Amino acid sequence: MNKEHFKFTTLSFILINVWTLYSFFEYYNNEVKYATGSMSLLFNFLGSAIIAFGIGIILILTRIIIYKSKYKMKLKNNFLYIFAGLFNLNISIIWIVSIILKFLKLELEGLPYILGNVIVTLFILIDIYAVKAKNGVENIE
Repeated sequence: MNKEHFKFTTLSFILINVWTLYSFFEYYNNEVKYATGSMSLLFNFLGSAIIAFGIGIILILTRIIIYKSKYKMKLKNNFLYIFAGLFNLNISIIWIVSIILKFLKLELEGLPYILGNVIVTLFILIDIYAVKAKNGVENIE
């Protein structure tokens, strides 16, 4: 791991925190104005899950396509790749906690996207943190 990787990880956590705070305060703002405030929170969450899943799939396909090229480590240490893995992890944790606390039912229409988020999270985080380079060089700039 290099200094740039930690910078990207920190920036990812900050952006995820901003997204969470925005969703939280937008929910309470809609709750005051409209009677459907909780539905807007659900739609915001599902929309974020779908977008995160789509970006994760695109990045995984890109990573698989360029796996044999000399640029494979550039994508592994890329901000968007790290952000997609951590954002999908955040959405997966929120979903699992919501199921456990019975805020959401398991028969949710967005279930394929949420399971997709879990799979994308596992693939990206295992690729970043568990798979080591064969030649030991992780810092290609």
